[in-house]
Amino acid sequence: MGVFCVSQKRSIAPAQPNQHAAKIAQKLRPLLNCVHRDFAASRPTQTRGRALTELTAELEWLFNITNRVEGATDDRRILKGLLRSAADRLECGYAVICIPEKRLLMEHERDALMAASLKAAGRQTQQHLLAWATRQQKPLMISNGVGTRKKAATCKILSVPVQRYTGRVLGVLVFFNPPSGADFITRHEFLARRG
Repeated sequence: MGVFCVSQKRSIAPAQPNQHAAKIAQKLRPLLNCVHRDFAASRPTQTRGRALTELTAELEWLFNITNRVEGATDDRRILKGLLRSAADRLECGYAVICIPEKRLLMEHERDALMAASLKAAGRQTQQHLLAWATRQQKPLMISNGVGTRKKAATCKILSVPVQRYTGRVLGVLVFFNPPSGADFITRHEFLARRG
C-alpha cells in the first residue's frame, strides 16, 4: 500500500476542480503504470510467471478482436460481435451496452434461462449504473451480489463507462453474473475497459 501525492502551485484556482484533477490523473497514468509494473516485478517468480501468462493470453485476445474489427463496415454488427466476444471472454451470463444519446441498447445473453433474471436486474440497475459512470467516471464491480427488497434478483455486476477520448461518458458497458457464477475480478475490469 502506498500514497502518491501531487502538489501543484497555481495562481488561480481551477474553475472545475474535479475536471482539473481528472486531467492531471490522466497525465500521470503512464507514471503510475510504471510504478505498478515495478511493484509487480518484485513478486515471487512463480506468481509473476502466471501473471505474465494470463496477460499474454489477454493481449492475444484483444489483438484478435482488433484484427476482426479492422476493415469491417457494419457498425452494429461490429459492436454486437465485440459485445459477444467480451461476454464470452468474461464468462458472464448477460452483457449490455447502453449509450442513451445514440439510442443504443444492445444485449448479449450466453444462456437464455440464466439471462432472464439477469435481464431483470439489468433493467432495474440501468439508470443507477449510468449515473455512477457519469459521476464517478470509473468502473464499478459488485461481486457479493445485489438485490431488491421486492424480488430476490441478486447478481454480480461489472460496469465500465463508455467514454469519448475527451473523457466524457457516453454510456455504460455492463456484465452480469448470477450469484452462483464466478466473481468479477480486476483482470475482468482490464478486459472490459479495453474490449
